[in-house]
Amino acid sequence: MIDKGELHKGHPETYNAFPVTRMAQSNNGWETHKNNVKNNLATMFGATHSALASYYPPGGFVGWHTNWNCSTYQILFTWSETGDSYFLYKDTETGEIEKIQERAGWQAHCVYFGSQEEPNQIFWHAAYTNCERFAWALSWKNKSTYGTKKDRSVRQLVEMVIDEIQQN
Repeated sequence: MIDKGELHKGHPETYNAFPVTRMAQSNNGWETHKNNVKNNLATMFGATHSALASYYPPGGFVGWHTNWNCSTYQILFTWSETGDSYFLYKDTETGEIEKIQERAGWQAHCVYFGSQEEPNQIFWHAAYTNCERFAWALSWKNKSTYGTKKDRSVRQLVEMVIDEIQQN
């Protein structure tokens, strides 16, 4: 996928995961969870929106992608049943592929997804799991204004959310 370069659309083209919105359509037990994640949590944290809420079964994955079609700051929360899952990314400075082994339970990753107009901020990433895994993400859009006063304000808000989460 990385070799596709600018032909890549931004969103993942391959994945083995189930969006919580689809799960709620087939099982009413997921409806409350969907509403909390998609609506209430974004508002509670001052985020622009909830960008992701998915269940990954064992063998689940999301293929390499950039999200450059929706430039945003994002906090990605993941829950791994046993820790047999990982998050991969291409380091924007070194170009090296890095692997973050997840642990059992909750963890979070904070990233900035740059647009195609921000080549030094393009964040290639993917994930794989061999156990049950949930992922949900909160986004703070900045409209490709990386490095501006508006961007610094958005980044400060995200850092405040992270500090609050870490303290509690």
